[in-house]
Amino acid sequence: MKVYDIIIVGAGPAGGNLTRRLAQKGYKVLTFDKEKELGEPIYSTAVTPDETFRNFDLNLSLAHQAMNSWVLYGPNSKAEFKYDRPICYTLNLRQFKQELIKQAIENSAEILVDTEVIEPIIRDGIIVGVKYKGLGGEEEAFEKMIVDASGHSGTLATQLKLRDQTPERLLVGLEYLMENLDLPENGQKLELYFDYK
Repeated sequence: MKVYDIIIVGAGPAGGNLTRRLAQKGYKVLTFDKEKELGEPIYSTAVTPDETFRNFDLNLSLAHQAMNSWVLYGPNSKAEFKYDRPICYTLNLRQFKQELIKQAIENSAEILVDTEVIEPIIRDGIIVGVKYKGLGGEEEAFEKMIVDASGHSGTLATQLKLRDQTPERLLVGLEYLMENLDLPENGQKLELYFDYK
């Protein structure tokens, strides 16, 4: 049985960055990710402000497209903002997530992929670890602290009734990646469309 300082459930942007930062500070970190390949799934083009790269000490090579203007479209009007420098970027999200975990591993973090956390282990009303299932079957890991960074599924938070899994309203978002387009501004404009319906 291994004991860690911190266990993190989920190796997406939040879990990956937390794993990286804690490992850099010398903590023994174990991070679980249920995906078979790090960097998956890709749900979004992940637009982020330029400060993200400075604040999180990330290389601009992880950006997919720089944008120096953005337009907000409403049902009856629009507002456009232009800048003389990039103000936001879309991320190469797969590469971004993989880079966070690569840096974490370089600082001795342990990452288990294709491994699903099943439930928390509770003793005397305190969470002391997690039960998980991976290639070796069901196992347990124990820690001083646990972080649920599993995104919208909230693997542990839902089981512990720290959040309600039933949304008030269900919305659908669609994204398309279109390449090699002849755009007048070379694709450097972010357009956001809003409608009350």
